[in-house]
Amino acid sequence: MAKRTLPGAVVPATRDWERTTYGRYEKRVLKAMAEAFFTDPDEPAARGADARFGWLVDDVDDFISQASPTLRWGTRIAVWLVDLLPLLFIGRFSRCANLPLDERERYLATVEASPLPRVAVLVVMFKTLMTILYFEHPEAAPMLGYDGRHERFRNVRLPVTQPEAP
Repeated sequence: MAKRTLPGAVVPATRDWERTTYGRYEKRVLKAMAEAFFTDPDEPAARGADARFGWLVDDVDDFISQASPTLRWGTRIAVWLVDLLPLLFIGRFSRCANLPLDERERYLATVEASPLPRVAVLVVMFKTLMTILYFEHPEAAPMLGYDGRHERFRNVRLPVTQPEAP
């Protein structure tokens, strides 16, 4: 039996929870940015870091996909700009995602420290969002010293009193 709709009703092309904003290109750039933001160059590579960065990029995509179309397109343009501007900021004819980690960190720090606020916001926007989402991952929380002690209060049931009769 066919689904019936009212005449002139708008049938959405996709459900909101199935919407994605970023394609493979943008996800590759976001993963490179996440690696630059959350990798300590003095430490050996963390076990499972690549999978965690993939999880982060998918979470960023899900977060942005729930926003307005204007914000979604704006962040896509911001990703493209971040990827294409290393020539202007560090003098390298390369894309951000293709730079070695140390140069990528230097490039993102240079863009973030730009005296032009509209340029600096390209990195600050993603750095802020990724920092919030990155430390929600259960493997990343212990890096902050979080040990999960407050979890024991999650299922505490409060006593219920009966109202007094008049």
